[in-house]
Amino acid sequence: MSDLRTFSRENSWEVGGEYIENDVSAHSGEERPEYDRLMADAIEAAREPGVRVIVRDRRAGRSGGRQAVP
Repeated sequence: MSDLRTFSRENSWEVGGEYIENDVSAHSGEERPEYDRLMADAIEAAREPGVRVIVRDRRAGRSGGRQAVP
């Protein structure tokens, strides 16, 4: 997460929240409170102009891949 914090700071982006799910599969059937919080916050934030979401996929993590989603 520190690389994403640095990236945000260098680009003067405000971080609205951090959502971390370690070792929880979307297909496990387990509750995912951080995902639920992310979705609720994203829906609320989408009502405001200029919101960006940075997605760091664990599959891209080894290569440092980042994706900005407008």
